[in-house]
Amino acid sequence: YVHGIPPHLPVQMLYDGWQSKWKENDRSKASESCRRLAVVNLIKDLMEKQQWDADTALNFLRERYEPTYNHRRFAEHIRKKPGTNLEAVMAAAAEYTPRQ
Repeated sequence: YVHGIPPHLPVQMLYDGWQSKWKENDRSKASESCRRLAVVNLIKDLMEKQQWDADTALNFLRERYEPTYNHRRFAEHIRKKPGTNLEAVMAAAAEYTPRQ
């Protein structure tokens, strides 16, 4: 999202410069982008927690949700039932103790 995969531009740069126009009215790009953005926004929210960085947020998501969800299903999970599933993830994060 932030760094991009060479030789492609980072998605963050695309959003900052062109909002959603960069997806060129391609429904598959738009759908995937919405799923990706839901996870990116969740990671940003988790990083706001005291002493959480991107690695801690990703470790939490992997440890807690990877056994049950793949990336796509997890993104769809946090987008369903607006607020409810996302709030459950944030509540689980509040109880999470990062490994040292």
